[in-house]
Amino acid sequence: MEVLTLWFLFALMADSPPPGVNEAHYLAKARHYWDPSFCSGDLFLESADAHLVFYWTFGWITTLTSLTTAAWIGRIVVWGLLASGWQRLVTSVLPFRGAAVLSGVAFVLLQRNLHMAGEWVLGGVEAKCFAYGLVFHALAFIARGRWVYSWPLLGAATAFHVLVGGWSLVAASLAFMLDRERRPLAANALSIIVALMIASLGLWPALQLNSQVKPEIASQASEILVFKRLPHHLSFSRFRTEFLIRMGLAMVAWAALWQQMNFKDRRHEWRRLQCFVAGSAAICAIGAAIDLSLSTTHPLRAASLLRFYWYRLADVMIPLGVLFGLLYQLYHLPAPIMRRLAMGMCWALVMWFCGQTVRANWTQPLPGAFVQLRKFVPTDERPEQFRQWLAMCRWMQQNTPPESRVLAPRGQQTLKWYAFRGEVSNWKDVPQDAGEVVRWYERQQRLFPRGAKRDGLTYWSDRELLALMDQYEANLLLLDRDKSKRVPDPAQLERVYPPAGTSEPSVFEVYRRAAAPELPLKGVATSEVADASEDGDGVPSSERAEADRGALPPLEALP
Repeated sequence: MEVLTLWFLFALMADSPPPGVNEAHYLAKARHYWDPSFCSGDLFLESADAHLVFYWTFGWITTLTSLTTAAWIGRIVVWGLLASGWQRLVTSVLPFRGAAVLSGVAFVLLQRNLHMAGEWVLGGVEAKCFAYGLVFHALAFIARGRWVYSWPLLGAATAFHVLVGGWSLVAASLAFMLDRERRPLAANALSIIVALMIASLGLWPALQLNSQVKPEIASQASEILVFKRLPHHLSFSRFRTEFLIRMGLAMVAWAALWQQMNFKDRRHEWRRLQCFVAGSAAICAIGAAIDLSLSTTHPLRAASLLRFYWYRLADVMIPLGVLFGLLYQLYHLPAPIMRRLAMGMCWALVMWFCGQTVRANWTQPLPGAFVQLRKFVPTDERPEQFRQWLAMCRWMQQNTPPESRVLAPRGQQTLKWYAFRGEVSNWKDVPQDAGEVVRWYERQQRLFPRGAKRDGLTYWSDRELLALMDQYEANLLLLDRDKSKRVPDPAQLERVYPPAGTSEPSVFEVYRRAAAPELPLKGVATSEVADASEDGDGVPSSERAEADRGALPPLEALP
């Protein structure tokens, strides 16, 4: 019953309807893995595949149903895995009735508000969600000292997500070495071998990502990921100050609570669990030391190490350690009346925050992947813009060839999900193999200099847009009118959506090349694109392109 209640509450507290922020990224990749004709020609989808176990165990469902339905199926399964794992973990260390439900809701709230590097557990469906569910199941066995069952589960977590499971294996190894009641290593040897064999299913594809590229390309890709694309996840020195402060306070609170627990209760269940949390904190501290000591003086060396998400596990386990410490203290209050009063207050507080979360998520239920990039739009205008986005995508799916490629705005991330059309490049869909990371970043620099980030794609003149479309073999241009204010010349770019004669306006417009006697050649260089004499706002294009080159240094010169 507790598992079912937890599953229901997890469903209520999920961020948004599909697609979530990462679902549009991962499920489209899974669909393309099984159906290469889906959005063919898309740079991200045709890059190397890193999550093969996820594709084989779940990804094939995307070929049998819509992506939205597949996301709901995945969420149902993942929430159940997380709920069952959490219930088993809690009952291993907290014996009082209702602890699993109370702590499960409290954990989600704490984790969402104490993270340092942007990690999350409950939300949409992707490989790491399965991995965390397996880690919770493994922790239940670890707390009970049944190590022989925990290793294969951690191996399976690594197979699903090599970093979530891999760092969990490291933290578990530390806890194992500190466990005074453990069986000898030899007694766990077979279990560890099985775990490593299972883990290799995720480790091998990850190792192949950089195996075919030169070391300098791999270093360049790491620098792009750590310091340009994902510093909010990977670079300790670039985390927001308030995030660092709250994580620091959480670590101090966890350490104090652990000390109190050791003083009051020397049961090994608590000790094993907190040693695992300590392992995650140690991994986080090593990552911070690497960043602070090398990022300024040896950025390439730092990037090659920091790309492994050193802070991910601590983002989850430190809130877990704090929560379990608090519940332990409350449960062991000396007077029964004080204990009941404290637990009642906890229930009321947690349920109130849960209600606020549910209200925020479902008052205006729009997909997180859409809202993420429309935060500059007033809240009351977002539903109408979402309706217009769906209408445009539906039109594109029904009226353009499946092999069409779209030059789309930098920020959108659901075109593939709704329109089933590949795109030249967007900011969210960064590949994971080194060679394609560099290629992706070069496209981002070429397509979206500073002015284009501010003014949208009509920052470029019509002739420049046509040249870029030729260069990247795009036959459609998608404009977001919230940013792209200039209207293209119909003699060069013909608007096909909204169709002629349509009275209903749309924020999103689709253009194609108009019949013209002179068009730039495919593969035109940046300097040739910049030779257009003047764009729509009267600024000579050659001058603007020169300014862009001065504002955006070559990749090799980036710090």
